[in-house]
Amino acid sequence: MKQIFKKVKFAYVLLWIVFALSALAFSFGTITNSDRAAEVYADGEHIHGNITFSAWTSTNSLPSSGSYYLTNNVTISGRVTVSGTLNLCLNGYGIKQTGNTNVFFITSGRTLNLYDCGETEHRYTVASPSDNGAGLATVNDNATGNYETFTGGYITGGK
Repeated sequence: MKQIFKKVKFAYVLLWIVFALSALAFSFGTITNSDRAAEVYADGEHIHGNITFSAWTSTNSLPSSGSYYLTNNVTISGRVTVSGTLNLCLNGYGIKQTGNTNVFFITSGRTLNLYDCGETEHRYTVASPSDNGAGLATVNDNATGNYETFTGGYITGGK
């Protein structure tokens, strides 16, 4: 039971850190986090509520407006300046920012709505966890030992 409590506590701390870092990745605009449920049809149509999403297939860029769902993990080195309303479904995939800037830049009057309906299980490791379970977490789906897991999409890196 103690081991389970440690894992739950660790997952809670990690989730809090991810949310805190995500908040730092955005600037000034409106951000919403919508439901995980989506309707996905055989022809690739992807719908959350009354919004129809198109497939985003690039692995090295992100859209600045429109309604898209990821079909791959995406790695970017610069920030995405939201130019209107961007509805983005992570769809269980990840966005990794390798640069030294924020992931999204949202000015007044612009909106980023994040969705995630993916059930993909990802692996992460924690470098030098302290007694309270805190430490630098790194997503590594190829990890083979001493890793934890989470389900769904993610945004990582940047500043």
